[in-house]
Amino acid sequence: MIKKLVISTCLSVIAIIIVLAISNSSVDESIISQTISVDALYKPENNIIEITYIDVSEKTDSVIIEILGMDETFHKEFSQQSFVETVQIISPPKYGWATMPVTFSIIHNQFGEIGLKIEIHEQDEPKSRIIYMKT
Repeated sequence: MIKKLVISTCLSVIAIIIVLAISNSSVDESIISQTISVDALYKPENNIIEITYIDVSEKTDSVIIEILGMDETFHKEFSQQSFVETVQIISPPKYGWATMPVTFSIIHNQFGEIGLKIEIHEQDEPKSRIIYMKT
């Protein structure tokens, strides 16, 4: 009987820890999307990708952007509330923009450490869905 009670208590504690860990790692996408705006637009006339970051709350401490899937990953750090960065590329990726996502690692006074991920899109296409992560 005592053995069952101990096992039951241990399982309950483990379940509570898991629930707390999951709830602390989630992000409120609706609040972040109203506060932080990101975009990655391909401009074919110049073969450039224009990356935009805007924080209307002005609580961003730092942002690291990376473009994955390139021969050499693009990486740049910012300590601004908003910026527009242009990146020259040779040509669009052979297997589509999904193979070259743009990631934003953000340290924000209100949201803590968060990550955003977006696909590059062309001018005549809608902006892709943003993936939000707590880091």
